[in-house]
Amino acid sequence: MIDFNDEPWKRVKVPNPLFFKAVRIAKAVLNCDVFIGVPVLKTHHLAGITVALKNLYGIIPREDKKRYHRMNRVEEAVIDLNSVRSSDMVVVDGTYTLLHWGIIDEYVEKHQMDLALCGFDPVAVDTVSAKVLGIDPKTLRFLKWAEEKGLGTGDLSNINVVGKSIDEVFRGKMMTSVEYDNKKYKRIKIINGEACTGCFGRIATALHTVDESKLSQSVYVLMGPKAKPREDGINIVCGNCLAPTFYNEFKGTFISGCPPNLKLFLGILKKLGLK
Repeated sequence: MIDFNDEPWKRVKVPNPLFFKAVRIAKAVLNCDVFIGVPVLKTHHLAGITVALKNLYGIIPREDKKRYHRMNRVEEAVIDLNSVRSSDMVVVDGTYTLLHWGIIDEYVEKHQMDLALCGFDPVAVDTVSAKVLGIDPKTLRFLKWAEEKGLGTGDLSNINVVGKSIDEVFRGKMMTSVEYDNKKYKRIKIINGEACTGCFGRIATALHTVDESKLSQSVYVLMGPKAKPREDGINIVCGNCLAPTFYNEFKGTFISGCPPNLKLFLGILKKLGLK
């Protein structure tokens, strides 16, 4: 048994980096002959899911984890870590599913799946895991980047699933940060029109600590290309894919960017008395 916190870290250059030119990784992982990842089947408030690829967050120093979160570059870090040393094999513990969030309260649900998934391609494992959790793999930005970097395949038509099929083990859509907030709040609602993790992870996380008691009317937070504004409240439209045009007029506030500018979003929340 090796505790990475008691072992040396090694700073290594990232080949063809997505964002980080160098990362620190546990030396034991870099030196091992075979690296088998054993993640749990979970959704994640920022990245959408945390299974095969994001499990490598466990092989870096604690201060680096915090730094990547502060920089709002978690998904980029996941890709660059896997570009240095990805799992040779992944065995997923799907006994239970859970929403992975730092604060767990009565809104978080878990499902007993009694399931195990295994594969040699971490991108394929994450793609199948997302489907099992009821999440569209195409909405996970890091999966798209991983495939572009040659870390594996995310095309379900090219993934051979043996044993039980995805449909046989599916138990319904698992809670994400969007569903979490929509359960928690009565006057604030997130309208997710197939948004990717650039929007739904960051925006929903930013909403997690707001106090809606001062609101006199409903607030709708729109994200994703298929989201539609509401007439009975304040609309906050997020992300370039939902940008208003001459053909798509709406009443509300637009926050541009991909991902959207979180500072502007927090400023709007403050004006509404929510922050």
